[in-house]
Amino acid sequence: MIDIEIVRDADGRPTLRLHGPADVTATALGIAEMARSLSHSGGIAIASVVANSADR
Repeated sequence: MIDIEIVRDADGRPTLRLHGPADVTATALGIAEMARSLSHSGGIAIASVVANSADR
């Protein structure tokens, strides 16, 4: 089961799509925006995400 996946938006930019428990938790916490950074080199990849709620 995939809870978090990276997909491309209509402009080709990577974005996050949440499913299952990840989606339920983000909704319960009031997450309104997720900023992400992705990088890869050779056979190694890294991702970082900062989630912001609507009230902050």
